[in-house]
Amino acid sequence: MLDLIWLIPILPLAGSMINLVFGRKLGDPRAGWVATVATASSFLITVLAYFEMLGLASEERSHVVSMFSWIQVGSLQVDLAILADPLSIVMALFVTGISTLIHLYAIGYMHGDAKFSKFFLYLNLFVFSMLMLVLGENLLVTFLGWEGVGACSYFLISFWHTRNSAAVAGKKAFVTNRIGDFGVMTAMFLAFSSLGTLSYGAINESAHSGALAPVTATAIG
Repeated sequence: MLDLIWLIPILPLAGSMINLVFGRKLGDPRAGWVATVATASSFLITVLAYFEMLGLASEERSHVVSMFSWIQVGSLQVDLAILADPLSIVMALFVTGISTLIHLYAIGYMHGDAKFSKFFLYLNLFVFSMLMLVLGENLLVTFLGWEGVGACSYFLISFWHTRNSAAVAGKKAFVTNRIGDFGVMTAMFLAFSSLGTLSYGAINESAHSGALAPVTATAIG
């Protein structure tokens, strides 16, 4: 099951794409059920991966699945890769489990709304972005997830943008996330300038071996 962890973020993304193309035709409530099933399936795979990991020795509880080589410039090579370790899998359990419950609630809450399918498109994209944030194997994938979370937060918070309070709250969320961008980009710069890599595995190994100065390791973390 650990070899299939790439499906954990991909299923919500697929749900959002289905609603993007067929959402209006599916309508209320089927568009909501498509999004909910996608997220619930992601949760099921995460649960199975969690129990498989429990059966492994502690030194084997780190599994990387690389989907493809994303960026290769000079000495910098970044893969679009997913990391399954005890921390990331537990975080993914929280994300997918709670998101499934939110989707179920939203089917009733959004019933009758003219933009029903669009709401679930955004909600699935939010789950995808959050999963890339917690499962990313390197800082750039984490940054991709962070940007996605920021964009989807803006879309969801200001969903009823005709209400002034919703529009203002959406703008505040957008600005707050842009402040967070600085921290993530600083971490990427420090990691690459110090180690020539953005991979969490290489960063952790360097920190434990002493190759990475404690102050730099703290700043990256």
